Amino acid sequence: MTLSGYWLALVLLAPLLMALILMAWPGVRRTALTIAPWSALPALVIALVPMDFATIRLPGLLLGTQIGLDDTGRYFLLLAALVWLVAGLHAKKTFARPESPGFFILFLLAMAGNLGAIIASGILSFYFFFALMSFAAYGLIIHDRTPEALRAGHIYMVFVVLGEVMLLSALMLAASQAQGYDFETIRAAVAESDHRNAIILLIVLGLGIKVGLPGLHFTLPLIYRAAPIPAAAALAGAMINAGLLGWLRLLPAGHVALPEWSVALMALGLFAAFYGVVVGLTQRNAKTLLAYSSISQMGILTLALGLGLGAPHAWPQLLMVITLYAVHHGLAKAALFLGIGVAQNCPDIRHWRWLVGLGLLLPALAIAGAPFTSGMLVKGLLKAEIGLAPWPELLGWLLPISSVATTLLLARFIYLAWPRNTNGANNASVSACLPWVVLLTTSLLLLWFLPHPAKVALLSLSMWWQSLWPVLAGAAIAFIVARSLMLRKITVTEIPAGDLLLPIQSVVQQLTNGLIWLTVEKLPHWREQLTRFIAKFINRTNGHNCFATIEARLTLWSVAMFLFLVLVLLLSSLLIAVSANQQ
Repeated sequence: MTLSGYWLALVLLAPLLMALILMAWPGVRRTALTIAPWSALPALVIALVPMDFATIRLPGLLLGTQIGLDDTGRYFLLLAALVWLVAGLHAKKTFARPESPGFFILFLLAMAGNLGAIIASGILSFYFFFALMSFAAYGLIIHDRTPEALRAGHIYMVFVVLGEVMLLSALMLAASQAQGYDFETIRAAVAESDHRNAIILLIVLGLGIKVGLPGLHFTLPLIYRAAPIPAAAALAGAMINAGLLGWLRLLPAGHVALPEWSVALMALGLFAAFYGVVVGLTQRNAKTLLAYSSISQMGILTLALGLGLGAPHAWPQLLMVITLYAVHHGLAKAALFLGIGVAQNCPDIRHWRWLVGLGLLLPALAIAGAPFTSGMLVKGLLKAEIGLAPWPELLGWLLPISSVATTLLLARFIYLAWPRNTNGANNASVSACLPWVVLLTTSLLLLWFLPHPAKVALLSLSMWWQSLWPVLAGAAIAFIVARSLMLRKITVTEIPAGDLLLPIQSVVQQLTNGLIWLTVEKLPHWREQLTRFIAKFINRTNGHNCFATIEARLTLWSVAMFLFLVLVLLLSSLLIAVSANQQ
């Protein structure tokens, strides 16, 4: 194995070995908990240091594990490593307890799964690490063991299992027609498959649960609200992008034009961009509001993916835009979540609360796309590609309006999360805020140092104005609406976290009650009537002799084989008819 191969192996081994030490050696837990957050450091080094990484195959592990790192994976690895490192350092003060290391064990397993899914080069290893990340995250969500956390974890697990089943079904269908298990081969096989639409549907839905696709987004507001701050930062900053990366790895973008899927994903993306804002504006919990903001921003990324599915020739440029947008959003959203924790335990120092408030404002402006931020950069790159859409004029209007809506939503977030006087309770030291400051600085500056050929064209007065006016308009609307509501003493009704999940649960409950009524009350009555009818029939036809004769006949080999052959012929005819219809 080459030197780069050892580094890739270390990306996985560092968090896995640390989790094993915490589980197996209680005597060294205190030291291990101090080192545990730094388990993401090898991944960060690999992402930052230029190095060629050939695909490494381990045929004896998990039916043939393949790991490697391409340009797209390097950006996602950089994002994930930064978020996991800073979230771990933030969690160390609160959750690093030697007598109860459960949080950090699950934290490290989820980290290993997330990093492993990024460096996976084949579908088997990707599926394993994606599942490890998803199931380990359950323990992080329910860590507080409150009724709210347990409910969120229960609903999350239902959707996770559903997503894993759909994803596994898609991978099995694709692998059955491919000559290998690497992503490029699988994408080519999906593009040429007779079951292409079914495979794409399963991939979109299976990974869409993690991304927050409309109709599958119910878990995000619940789990972001229930999870502790460091876990929520990892969920929103790193793990949500694992679903997006899965789309990029598995969908046949760049291989074949898929106009129907392109329009469908673009429509879903636009719907999510505005739906997340509308529901998020009613929220009174800052973490729940950020969940709806993530649904909105992932909608923009879904829109960009839809553009790529309809224009294979432009896929390399769109892939870079999607990747940079994901890095921007992940860093800014993780900074906002950690900022909530800092604001709740703000040091009681003069002017410090205003500094923390400013620290919350900066990533919020970046997500809104304000000038001089990474949001201006990635949104400008995306606007340069809207000519690929079937309705570019409409998108030219809707994207700036979505920035106005995002500004409204984040203005509401600033109001909810702004540091307030806690009377000195739970005040953290300034040094405890250092990880957040590091992530905040990185989220603001990183993308400006990443290479992109179109970046220079964005540094113009016209582009700055295009990014400025939506933010100004959104801020003005937020001020006017907030002042009007306060003067009139109007309270906006909060839509419960999970929104559409409540009416769906109500319908399911009604159906369950109906089924219970049917089986408990009606079926016994019907069974009694059927028993009486059979008894009358037997009495009239001397049924004992009749049924005994029938049973004796059916036990004859000749009769049994004849019935078996009839059944085989019927099933064969059915299969032939189905095959003929498919052709």
